[in-house]
Amino acid sequence: MQCPKCRNSVLQPIKMEEGLLAMGCQKCEGQLISLLYYRDWAARNICTEDTPSSEKNSIVEQDTKTAVTCVKCSKLMTKHSISGKHSNHMDFCAHCDEVWLDGHEWALLKSLNLSHNLPKVLTNNWQKMVRDEKTELRKIERLGSQINEIDLNKAVETKKWLKTHNQKNTILQFIGSD
Repeated sequence: MQCPKCRNSVLQPIKMEEGLLAMGCQKCEGQLISLLYYRDWAARNICTEDTPSSEKNSIVEQDTKTAVTCVKCSKLMTKHSISGKHSNHMDFCAHCDEVWLDGHEWALLKSLNLSHNLPKVLTNNWQKMVRDEKTELRKIERLGSQINEIDLNKAVETKKWLKTHNQKNTILQFIGSD
């Protein structure tokens, strides 16, 4: 099988974790994971803290921007956002139940404590949550371009506090009355 990203490298069997095998590209370090094998591995292994905090800051984001075709059936794989704070996407072939991870995306999944919940990222609920998170981050960024950092932090904290407050509407009415 040829690498779906490099297109000229042959995928080789690799061990991603103890008991989890995949096909990997030595050139781009991407991995093709069979979700059948992954689910078996995840069920047999207890989730622990995946990535030491010292390694979390060293994770490089390198996402394939172009469409990726499945190496088994040649159909286009769908892109699923991993997180609102990261630009990476998992490429998924629903026909073959295979996931393509670009180099370092496994480490990203581990740092986000998602390595034992990979199929969760493929759900509509997860994708909606990621879209909402990205929208909120854009709003904060836009506000940050208009006010100073101290005021931005106060506004963000106030919004978080108000979000779950049982008298939210009363407080907002008071604030807006000036």
